[in-house]
Amino acid sequence: MRELLFNPLYQGLFTVAFMLLLLLIFRVTGKPIAGWNSTVLIVILYCLVNAGVGISVSDIWVYTLKSLGVFLLLMFFAVFFAGLITRMSYEEFGDNAMIFVAPVIIYPVTVLLGAIIRLFKSLF
Repeated sequence: MRELLFNPLYQGLFTVAFMLLLLLIFRVTGKPIAGWNSTVLIVILYCLVNAGVGISVSDIWVYTLKSLGVFLLLMFFAVFFAGLITRMSYEEFGDNAMIFVAPVIIYPVTVLLGAIIRLFKSLF
């Protein structure tokens, strides 16, 4: 179980599976805008969990590089799947499509906060 939690690849796979599940649920219920928003919230949740787990990982540089790659793939999947499954274009979604900028802003902040906490943890 520890391997599943401490590996960013498994975290990313779980995030994609949860993202698809929510998109399908919102597609069936007829709420495509909620589907778009849920993909972003799931990616933000990945950012928070990833940074939290990164505090206690032994090889932080490898973990951070893997998690950065997974994050970039997650952002691609979020944009791709949200448009594909909800069948809404960016023009239909309008200015609300700016919500996809939020994870790009939040991810570096969470990594930085995780690094600061890790630094304080090693000092004390």
